[in-house]
Amino acid sequence: MANFKKKPTVKELADLAMQHNKQITEIGNAVNQAFSTLRQLDAIVGMYVEFKHDGPKFNKFIEEKQEEMRKLDDAKANGEADKPNLQGDTEGESSGSKGIREKE
Repeated sequence: MANFKKKPTVKELADLAMQHNKQITEIGNAVNQAFSTLRQLDAIVGMYVEFKHDGPKFNKFIEEKQEEMRKLDDAKANGEADKPNLQGDTEGESSGSKGIREKE
């Protein structure tokens, strides 16, 4: 008896397409719900800042933080390392070669 893979039927393909469509719809609903929550949080933060009468101070704080983030992004774009090399001298060593080192 030959063992071969049978082609899917039209009904099987239709069922698979419907399952895929359902999953995409669920993802879309989750994204919409997350966006709605973010809008509500934005409104709440705005109301709190207005309540405290700290609008100009808060805006200045936000601008300073954005400038710090831009500087970090520029450093990464220029290829500068975030942290110095903490491993020290690793010359002559390979990954996974514990106990195999060049003798001096």
